[in-house]
Amino acid sequence: MLTAEQLADAKAELLSYAGRHSQRTGRSLEELWEAAPVIEDLDKKMLEVVQANLDNFDMSYWHHLGDELVGKVGRAGTYFELQQLQALISEPTGCGTTHCIAGWTCVLAKQPELEQRFDAWWLAAAIYLKSTGSRPEFFGSDLDAFYELWGRAGTVGDIPDEIHRKLQARE
Repeated sequence: MLTAEQLADAKAELLSYAGRHSQRTGRSLEELWEAAPVIEDLDKKMLEVVQANLDNFDMSYWHHLGDELVGKVGRAGTYFELQQLQALISEPTGCGTTHCIAGWTCVLAKQPELEQRFDAWWLAAAIYLKSTGSRPEFFGSDLDAFYELWGRAGTVGDIPDEIHRKLQARE
């Protein structure tokens, strides 16, 4: 559980994105902050869900305005690069069960109506900030994201070789 000061700092970080968010969705980040649920032990739960669904973990798949996937967009370096790539995609691909960290965060929240209102990136950022005081990097390779989750969850020891090999083969 975050202290009041940590929570205030996390909220301030989210609100620092205000201009980008309102341009993207027309929604208030104050409204998002209030609506975002807190997920206790989020980093540990995220690591567990990703390990259990490794074949459905893909950092290059992104949700867009609800469960509609924009498709495989490659390795966008920033949110704005992702937006540009989304504009080029004509047909969504995927089955709707493959998720990146932001997508799995939305799945764990079990509130699809919030994802539809605020978009996956924004909702996941708010949930992570409100739950942990920081957020993981939402852009990067599957392997890098898994290593970050491993560390954030406080897992002791090395990542199992089988998982490392499987994720490295995707790069």
